[in-house]
Amino acid sequence: MFVRRIKKAINPEDLKLKTLADFGYEFELDGIRHPERGAVDREVIKMLEKDFSLKSIRIPINSTENDPSCLIYHTPGANTKENLVVIATSYSSGPGLWNSASVAIHGFLNGSIAFLINGLTELGYGVLILNPNENFWSPSGRAVTTNDYSQENIEIPSSDCLDSHLKYTWNNVLK
Repeated sequence: MFVRRIKKAINPEDLKLKTLADFGYEFELDGIRHPERGAVDREVIKMLEKDFSLKSIRIPINSTENDPSCLIYHTPGANTKENLVVIATSYSSGPGLWNSASVAIHGFLNGSIAFLINGLTELGYGVLILNPNENFWSPSGRAVTTNDYSQENIEIPSSDCLDSHLKYTWNNVLK
């Protein structure tokens, strides 16, 4: 017999959620559009930092905010929890999003990892959110998910691809 599992409902007001319009997206006939790619990723991280008190770790570890680097995030005390869940989101999205289309189609709770973080922290788990998609450093001084070949982007050391990001994080953060 099939039994449908009932999900615990989260009140969006409790998470201080916003709409896509609040992120600057406009709906058009062929989908949604934003003048600045990656803006939703940054806004989602800001909201997750605020709602779940996420902390960031810059990798490579000894890099500064002016060096080619990217950020990974964790819940408070994640390194002291008995159980830790490591999340790596989908290709070409920033940390905190499964992908931008999911946010557009299913809303913030189902398109971001907010629902997952909420449930895991309630169960006492620590959460580490990887950022394997920000592999390049733009001349403007920030990590980007894709290499725009019209600019002179450089690869981020130890995070130039998914494999090196995971290996570096495993050896320098998780061990």
